[in-house]
Amino acid sequence: MRVSVVVPTWNAGPRVERALDDALAQSRPADEILVCDDGSSDDTAGRVERRYGAAVTVLRLPHRNASAARRAGIERSTGDWIAFLDADDRWRPEKLARQAEALARHPEVRWLTADGRYVADGTVLRESWLADYFEP
Repeated sequence: MRVSVVVPTWNAGPRVERALDDALAQSRPADEILVCDDGSSDDTAGRVERRYGAAVTVLRLPHRNASAARRAGIERSTGDWIAFLDADDRWRPEKLARQAEALARHPEVRWLTADGRYVADGTVLRESWLADYFEP
């Protein structure tokens, strides 16, 4: 199973670097990482290209919106599965491995999500965003 990581970004600077460091540190590596730069004016695309080189593909797009950037990433991706990572989000090192294991156990699954925590300045503000909808 090939996994493509799609990272929409706009003027994300250092935040996208933290997200990409997490994506590259996965215990089950992604097969490709696409940063979909939505017309940033702060050199986000250049910064990513300089720091990550061939490990990340940067799509330089005209400024539209995050949905258009994600769509461009989906269209360009080569994976069987697409993992979305917003430029200001973080992943635990085992995220892709755990999801790949779940998909291997359940080949009938066509869509998979994960819970998340809200963290600001190192403080957990909410343990679960899924808890608003059901008991995780």
